[in-house]
Amino acid sequence: MIQSDFVPASRPVLWDVRSCNEWLARAPLADSRQACAAFLSLLDQLEDAPPRHVAYLQILERLRGPIVIAQEENAKRFTFKPLPLGHVESVAFGQACELWLALLRAYGRLRRAAIRGRPELAGSVALLCERVIECTGELIDAHFLASREVGEDQWHWLHEAYALAERRGVADVAIADSRSRRSTSSTCTAAYVRPLMLALVHPCGLRERELAWARQWTHRWAAKVRVGQPPRSERGYCVDLAGATGPLWDEGPEGQEGSSATDGGQAAVRHLDFADVGRSIKWRLKKLEEGAQPAELGLGRGCTQPVAGELLTMLHSRWTRAPKSRQFPRRVAHAAAELASGMARIHAALGGEVIVTHIRHWDYNRRDTEQIHNVRHAAAFETRHNRTGAEQWNSLDESAAGFRLRRYGPGERLAQRQLVALRPRGAQHFILCELRWLAQGTDRTLTVGVRALVGYAQPASVRPVSEDRSAPFSYALTIPVARDLPVSVVLPGGWHQPGRMLELRAEGQILRIRLTELLARGYDFDHARFEVVGP
Repeated sequence: MIQSDFVPASRPVLWDVRSCNEWLARAPLADSRQACAAFLSLLDQLEDAPPRHVAYLQILERLRGPIVIAQEENAKRFTFKPLPLGHVESVAFGQACELWLALLRAYGRLRRAAIRGRPELAGSVALLCERVIECTGELIDAHFLASREVGEDQWHWLHEAYALAERRGVADVAIADSRSRRSTSSTCTAAYVRPLMLALVHPCGLRERELAWARQWTHRWAAKVRVGQPPRSERGYCVDLAGATGPLWDEGPEGQEGSSATDGGQAAVRHLDFADVGRSIKWRLKKLEEGAQPAELGLGRGCTQPVAGELLTMLHSRWTRAPKSRQFPRRVAHAAAELASGMARIHAALGGEVIVTHIRHWDYNRRDTEQIHNVRHAAAFETRHNRTGAEQWNSLDESAAGFRLRRYGPGERLAQRQLVALRPRGAQHFILCELRWLAQGTDRTLTVGVRALVGYAQPASVRPVSEDRSAPFSYALTIPVARDLPVSVVLPGGWHQPGRMLELRAEGQILRIRLTELLARGYDFDHARFEVVGP
């Protein structure tokens, strides 16, 4: 990302830290949207009328902490939301990216001035290089939070910024963190490694709390990762500083084809050594097995077992070992597929009868408004309530356990861990599946990974046990896994309560059931076992 040098304005917007503090005292910072808009406007004004170089740097350093706080609050508006994002969520994501880019440009201009020999910035080269890398990493992190694919430009800027820090000999110079009250520090290498570590754990497939923990832990362990020339006889993850992708696995000289990370030439390739991180994780896993609490091991007060241990095991595998070969290898399958989402449409796709046959004016809700915004016409609302048809998707590859699909046009909003029904090309029946991950591409495509649930789902309906025999039923599904094995039921989200009594209507008869074990809780469904207590 090339930045031009600048000449300080005769009448800058802000001229020193004192004027910056005065601006912060009167700025509307209580609401994150207003705060981000105010910071973005200020940075744009500073870009047009900059103060002197040292004052400019001091102002940016003073603004950096409040900007990070505002960005963290603003990110909650688009983090782990159904895709494609709604209007308000898209605006929040765009605002976050613009603010990180504005801060990146400001630090980039000062870094360029320092490299060109501005004497007052001679001692700030390491600081400016670290801040540029950090802002680029935060921009990439915003894409992870929004389940967006990271574009080639962002990866190129990150590699370019680190390569410059290497050439200037400041990659490992400790930089004090002005945002922290404790005496903590970072380096250009640590700031560079953080987004690379997150990219390797496939953040689009993590749950919200898992991603929050992973982000926290990468800040803790990034300093343990060593970046250097690839060893002659060692496999591992590598990055190409001349490329525009994330880290890739390199089989080393013994690999037949090697990794595409070496396409830019061996001189630009850097090896990521996770050995120290691996030892740190293994030590914590051992302590957790001995009964230690996650907070005692520096994992955070909000971490709980056994989820923290499972996540640590996964991170250790992703960072220190070669990508796992699949138990069920995927095969390329470029073909059309049908996908139905929402309990009502899934019920209809599996051959169930429509329970609600008419649309009332109060059935038009906020979800319909969002769907119309994304689809750009009212057909989505009509289709949803008439339960006619399913969306057309393209199957990219498939295996015995799941599928990878892509949608090129507008359609229903989908969320991680959501229930869907899928009918691949040539199949006679729909398969009940769960969305395991999803990501929106730079070209506005939506790519999802789905895992098939075991068993052949059958349409059913349920209602709470009550004296009112005219109470309406709600859509549900039953899943008989195999003969002589217990049948499970898929309920709308939030229906499961241990011991709850329900009436189940399936295959022409009504049974009274008691919910027993909760098997899974997804975005919009509860999967549970039950026992029949009477007709």
